[in-house]
Amino acid sequence: MKTPVIYYDGKTSAPQEVLAWYDAEFKEIVLEKAEKSIRWPIAEVRYPEFKSTDVASLDFGRFPAQTIEYLENSSFGKELQANLPARKEGFGAFGNELVNEGWGGGAIIMALVVAALLGVYFYVLPFVSEQIALTIPQDTEVKFGEKIFESLVEKEDIDAEKTAKLRSFTDQLDFKDAKYKYDFYVVDDDLVNAFALPGGKVVIYDGLLQKLKKPEELVGLLGHECTHIEKKHSLKNIASELSSSFFLAAVFGDAGGISNFFIDNANKMRGMSFGRDMETESDLVSINLLRQNNLPEQGTVDLLKILKKEEEKMGLDIPQFLSSHPLSENRIKELEKNISKKSIKLEPSENLQKAFNELLKEE
Repeated sequence: MKTPVIYYDGKTSAPQEVLAWYDAEFKEIVLEKAEKSIRWPIAEVRYPEFKSTDVASLDFGRFPAQTIEYLENSSFGKELQANLPARKEGFGAFGNELVNEGWGGGAIIMALVVAALLGVYFYVLPFVSEQIALTIPQDTEVKFGEKIFESLVEKEDIDAEKTAKLRSFTDQLDFKDAKYKYDFYVVDDDLVNAFALPGGKVVIYDGLLQKLKKPEELVGLLGHECTHIEKKHSLKNIASELSSSFFLAAVFGDAGGISNFFIDNANKMRGMSFGRDMETESDLVSINLLRQNNLPEQGTVDLLKILKKEEEKMGLDIPQFLSSHPLSENRIKELEKNISKKSIKLEPSENLQKAFNELLKEE
């Protein structure tokens, strides 16, 4: 039976009403136009990308494709249903249904897309970037840290004399099982800050050194910063930021954002912020440096308490070290649970104490 359908020839957007029927002998859809008949072999007919809830439609031919629209419950539609291959279901079909819901369906699709992008950004990227950081060769990491340090030296006043005294102090320490060769520096600045660079460089500001009272507090600080290096915390953060920059640039087309990352990265290293897990890990591992040097494990706890008092004293004007290494009572309590009370009576060696006194001696 011939059935009226709407036909689009793919060349214009104008709809044409034609008669259509299914030729079972040749397995073709026949479209009868005034001047001629058009035949679509059923094997070459395609479903459109989106399915409508009101009418059924089929495409044929290369782009721009020809299209017909017809009532699915018509005799023509029912005959086609018995001969056409089943429409593929799954996520695409689910999307079709949402599209047919109009603005509401479009909003749901947009929400799903946003949720997927956020999932990639917050969960997939951190995991992937961390794995990338772990595979970077150590010599590459060292060179990267040196490049960042060179950029920083241009803006900082490295105190050569105090740097030498700090190294005399660290020469007294046993950095057992260290995978990196550490290189320590003192910056002549009242800023209360310290940071570690990928590959082994540790920078301490004189403002933070002047807050310390005992050698074990400095060793606790060094152990904390060296753990950031050993555990590749800085490198993981950099990889995460870099992957995020690439991701955001891909989404929003901001290629400049990637370039800006490389330009700004050196300055960010001074205030590189670590997550709670990284900070807690560095606190706990710092105890190992105190233990293997026969020093009171209370050193790191005392360091955190000094910084806590500094935070409370300064109010909203939080020291740089605390803004990048967020302090909390929980960190102190967690650390206190893991120290050996027996170590309280231990004392630094005479040479270590002397080196510490020289480092903090007022000129």
